[in-house]
Amino acid sequence: MIPDGAHGLRPPNRMAHREFTDADGLHWAVWDVQPSISTDGVSAPGMLLGEDASQGWLAFQCAGERRRFYMPPAGWETFTDAQLAKLCHHAVKVGPSR
Repeated sequence: MIPDGAHGLRPPNRMAHREFTDADGLHWAVWDVQPSISTDGVSAPGMLLGEDASQGWLAFQCAGERRRFYMPPAGWETFTDAQLAKLCHHAVKVGPSR
């Protein structure tokens, strides 16, 4: 299942997706986001991306909260739950999905 508001993702058969429970007992979903690029080499209409965001991010979501970790490390999909929880802790909180 792709969480609400997940845009710019690779096709489902290529998308990395994990779920984990943090030390506080919160159940998180995490997936990678790669911004869509139009044929003229700029981001898709309506997307204004900073330099960090243009490289993609990890989207974290639990009940009532969303976060983004910009410039995700290679191999994150094989990280332990504790390592993912650490990334999540350092991720930027974002507003609710639309």
